Amino acid sequence: MLKLSLRRKLIIMIVLSAIIPVLIVATTLFSQAEKGISKLVVDRIEQASNSADMYLKEKMNETLLVAESYAQNEKIISALNNEDRETLKKVAVPIFKALNQENKLDVFEFGDSKGKVFFRAHNVNKYGDDKSEKKSIQSALKGDKVKLFESGNSGFAIRAIVPIKNNNKIIGTMQTGFSFDQRLLDQIQGVISGDIGFYSEDRLVVSSKEDEQSGIGQPLEDKSIYEQVIEGKRVRITNNQDDLLELYTPLYHPITGTVKGMIRISQDFSFVTKLGKRVLISFLINGIIILILIVIFSLYFNKIVINPLRRLTAIAKEIAEGNLNTKELEINSKDEIGELTSAFNQMKSNLHEIIINLLDTSEELLAYSEELSASAQEGNATIESTNQLMKGMSSSIEEIAIGSQEVTVLAQETNSQTEIGNQNITATLASIREISQSVKETVNAINDLNITSQEIGQIIELIDNIAEQTNLLALNAAIEAARAGEHGHGFAVVADEIRELSVETSKAIDNISALIKKTQLKAGVGLDAIKQVEEQSRGGESIAEETGKIFAQIQSSSENTSVQIEQTAISADTLANNSEQVMSAIDGINNMSEEISNSSQELAIMAEKLKALVDKFEV
Repeated sequence: MLKLSLRRKLIIMIVLSAIIPVLIVATTLFSQAEKGISKLVVDRIEQASNSADMYLKEKMNETLLVAESYAQNEKIISALNNEDRETLKKVAVPIFKALNQENKLDVFEFGDSKGKVFFRAHNVNKYGDDKSEKKSIQSALKGDKVKLFESGNSGFAIRAIVPIKNNNKIIGTMQTGFSFDQRLLDQIQGVISGDIGFYSEDRLVVSSKEDEQSGIGQPLEDKSIYEQVIEGKRVRITNNQDDLLELYTPLYHPITGTVKGMIRISQDFSFVTKLGKRVLISFLINGIIILILIVIFSLYFNKIVINPLRRLTAIAKEIAEGNLNTKELEINSKDEIGELTSAFNQMKSNLHEIIINLLDTSEELLAYSEELSASAQEGNATIESTNQLMKGMSSSIEEIAIGSQEVTVLAQETNSQTEIGNQNITATLASIREISQSVKETVNAINDLNITSQEIGQIIELIDNIAEQTNLLALNAAIEAARAGEHGHGFAVVADEIRELSVETSKAIDNISALIKKTQLKAGVGLDAIKQVEEQSRGGESIAEETGKIFAQIQSSSENTSVQIEQTAISADTLANNSEQVMSAIDGINNMSEEISNSSQELAIMAEKLKALVDKFEV
């Protein structure tokens, strides 16, 4: 990186701080001047265009006024009405010559009611050509007054065409005009301070420029100009090569309203280029003068500011090398440099006193550091013994915490087993209740069976009675059959069979009755046994409920014991943490004590270094 002195830096800063604003202002002014000049050129050519328009309108109005005036001449009306060309010649030619002499009128023409040229005062030998197809002639024959730019046998001219009436009947037309000869073009040049050109569509028909006379009748090379003008636009073209600004404006047909051509205004803006060069040269000269003044000011500033700073720098270097016995600097001004010199002298004086005080302080500091080191060593011994006691207490607390954790685990296991027992009691109680319900259902079933067997016994008794009656009937039938003899033999056989059947039925009924009684006896015994089981199941249910309550109490007590053990463990952990914090604090104190001891040693070293540094200064 380039190393620059303060003198050069200040000169560069002053030069830049002066040049940059000057450049900005100069650039801004030059840009504004350039824009102003450009606007001036544009305004000038626009003004020239307006002036040309006004001049041409005045000429057109003048032409129309002449045509209107002589269209009412009785002699002209009579000669045209009678188609008397000789009389018209005698009247019109003197008038034309006077107008040509005074007003530079170039066209003085009469047409008949069919649009044919009847007489030309400006060219008496040429007549009879048909102009009936021209819009301007058609409008005039309809009674309109027309003024326009138009090409004819007399060339491109400003023309005015008005109807000639006899007893309010149109008998022909009167046409006057000014041809665009050099005289008229010179007049326009004097008005616009430039050149003018007229175009029929995109073909040049009249130009005030001498170098364009050979191009009359030739179309524009740049077709885009006419394409824009035909849309009604005004087109500006800058020709930097020839220092020309050209303005193309539309030329409208007064009847159809369409663009029939263009007017071109050309102005030389070489003076603008020259003016711009003069402005640029003026800016450069002024810039050089300002730069010279800035350099002179920088050198003067260097003399009044940098030289005192150099003297300050030299004294400061001597002080930096340890020499505090230098002379005080002279104060030659009351500005900031003078204040800086005064402050520097005061600083040197204060530094001298500080060095002397530091020399005394360094010796005291060395003695104090030795005392501090001895005190720190004594404190370290005390802290070490306290640290050993705290380690023993911390070990005991950790053993209590471990025991509490083991008891907590056992309590949790007891609580878990109690929970399992409680669940088993609950399941047993549910099973006993199910057995009791089954016993009740069995008792009801046996009771129903006993009732059913009794009903069966009654039915058997009824059947037994029926069998006895059947047996009696069979005996009676046998007796009656015996009485009947041979005739009752078959009936006797049937009666015997019936009697045997009734006897067998009685035996079967006796067997069934015996079985039913036996069943009823066993059902009664079973019913008594089941009732005893029901009573025992009720007792077992009560015992199971009491056992469940006892297990619930055991579980609650176990949970309380577990909570108390956990609280004891938490307290032991808290105590262990506190003991650790105490141990940490003791370690911190021990470290601080060691740091104090180390710091006291470093302080002693620093005091020696400080004394060595102070000894470097000459006081």
